[in-house]
Amino acid sequence: MQPFDIQPEQDNVHYCVAPAECDEAMAWALASLHYGHPVVLAEKWDPECMLRDIERYQVTTSYLTPNQFTDLVSLPGNVHGAFDASSVRHLIYADTPCPPDTLMAIRTTARFQPPFLPKRANGSASPRT
Repeated sequence: MQPFDIQPEQDNVHYCVAPAECDEAMAWALASLHYGHPVVLAEKWDPECMLRDIERYQVTTSYLTPNQFTDLVSLPGNVHGAFDASSVRHLIYADTPCPPDTLMAIRTTARFQPPFLPKRANGSASPRT
């Protein structure tokens, strides 16, 4: 987490939607707990529910897959405008490269301000505590 300037005891809230067998996603959730950050565990992946939970819990960080970014971008505009996602500071992804057009769409959309999408830090997206 240090390469991303996520510090212990900050006012962060982590959103985890990946299945429990996803090592990277669980590592981020556990590191967040270790840092004293609450973790919101989603029952299943639903991009609209994620936006709703971001607003409700003031989520600041999440580990997503490129496919989940694509799902977020493909939501209708009225859904994007219905939720306040301004609390988001870090959206971390890894495993497979994210298409540049998807990253551009995430960066330019109003639901993530300021958009911050760190790629792999030092070849890995694993949190370093």
